[in-house]
Amino acid sequence: MLSKKIQTLAVITLGMALLSSAGALAHGNEKPNTPALFVGENTAPAQAVKAFHQALRSGDAAAARAMLADDVLIVEGNGVERSADEYASHHMLADMKFMAAVQVEALEHQTKVLGKVAYSVSRSQ
Repeated sequence: MLSKKIQTLAVITLGMALLSSAGALAHGNEKPNTPALFVGENTAPAQAVKAFHQALRSGDAAAARAMLADDVLIVEGNGVERSADEYASHHMLADMKFMAAVQVEALEHQTKVLGKVAYSVSRSQ
């Protein structure tokens, strides 16, 4: 039933867009809502991510490894590491050296908790 409602909503929205002129859809001088760049900062998952990054930055490999589930999936750039041990033996040392050598400014950090699952996405410079 839910998928039928969503499909219907999509069709109605598309139909309204096709029947409306561009001028009717414009909002004049209204400014678009600026999305919040830092969401969920006080959640336990966000705090865990921050603690993990701090462990890397300080070169504490044991603490960083202890924060990862054994079956963690780490996707960074075009690489994937499929366990905490794989990450610890391959890429973690390079991450620690990099993070110790650069100043990082967080531009955005969004953490969402959906039941027993959470995800964290960040952007920095």
